[in-house]
Amino acid sequence: MGNQYYPVEQFVTDVEKIARAVQASGRPFKKIWGPPRGALPLAVCLSHRLKLELLMRPPHECDDLCDAPCNYPPSGGTDKNEFLIVDAVADTGNTLAGYHQAGFYIATLFKHPRSRFEPNVWLHEKGDAWVVFWWESLGPLTVLSMPPRSPDPPACCQGS
Repeated sequence: MGNQYYPVEQFVTDVEKIARAVQASGRPFKKIWGPPRGALPLAVCLSHRLKLELLMRPPHECDDLCDAPCNYPPSGGTDKNEFLIVDAVADTGNTLAGYHQAGFYIATLFKHPRSRFEPNVWLHEKGDAWVVFWWESLGPLTVLSMPPRSPDPPACCQGS
């Protein structure tokens, strides 16, 4: 079993696809969150594209990123329909299963058939190969050889 490379060009296209699907859902999203590392690039780009507040912590307190059933709603009574939850892959589904059970809207780039749940939006079926995302494969020489930063955000992060 080898690796499956996921290039930045596909990511840019997929951010737009997810943004359109999220907008079509009709939910009044105001905030977005994704588990650190794997989901952060997707959450950041979608926060810019959809003009949502990016949360650096989960929308409520759950142990182990909600691997266990969530005790929702939080003490503040926040409307779960205001939160978009994203991740790169729903592989086993353990990370976000509690959010799904609590009724949060979830979008992922990939979904494995064995995932405990089906995200509201997912774009690619994942096999057993490990997905290597473009942000994971930038080595130090690649970063050092990148052109100077443009004052404009990348296309995936620009608002409509």
